[in-house]
Amino acid sequence: MTRSVRRLIMLCVVAAIAVGIAAGMASANKPVRGCTKYYTQAPATTASDLAADKNGDGLVCLSQVATGNGSDGHYNVVDNTTNS
Repeated sequence: MTRSVRRLIMLCVVAAIAVGIAAGMASANKPVRGCTKYYTQAPATTASDLAADKNGDGLVCLSQVATGNGSDGHYNVVDNTTNS
């Protein structure tokens, strides 16, 4: 084999390894059918919960928003991850 063909084969092998490593790292941090950090999974019961439940599984993720008067506060409601 000529030198340029060997170099081309080596570059293809290195590129394939780099793509494999990058793809593995990109999918490593997905939550498995749940909520991200600072959110708690709960059943969708109120109208706003049901509106946020885009995947229709009856579950949403809640994160409490602090209020200035010390009451229970309000919640941010987002849909949980399905990974489908």
